[in-house]
Amino acid sequence: MKQKSSDQPFFQIVFGDRWLAGLCVVNLLLLAIILLSLLLSVQPKETQVIIQYSSYGVTSYYRGHWYSLWSYGLLALIMVCGHTALSVRLVRLQRRSLALALLWFTIGLMVVLFLLARSIINIAALG
Repeated sequence: MKQKSSDQPFFQIVFGDRWLAGLCVVNLLLLAIILLSLLLSVQPKETQVIIQYSSYGVTSYYRGHWYSLWSYGLLALIMVCGHTALSVRLVRLQRRSLALALLWFTIGLMVVLFLLARSIINIAALG
């Protein structure tokens, strides 16, 4: 007798669907690329570095400690883990198309996060 998708374990749901598994793997690869690039590009410094850019406020560039730049990697990790878990939950609830859309959206968010993090890190390297 075939199990209902609400009774199946996490890995059986993910690897039972090629599209879901492929998008999860792509998200994990993007996460690895982001974490690796942050690990290699963030350099420890004694002085405060630029960690945020905003067009509002008195100054455009906000300074902080160098390890604050690693928060982009933490955000990427939380996004991938949370959206993957939510997608599996959606598949269990028979909402496969919404789960796939969420994973595609996560890929887009990860690309935007990577571009923003790289630009802030490049600015931080200057000052």
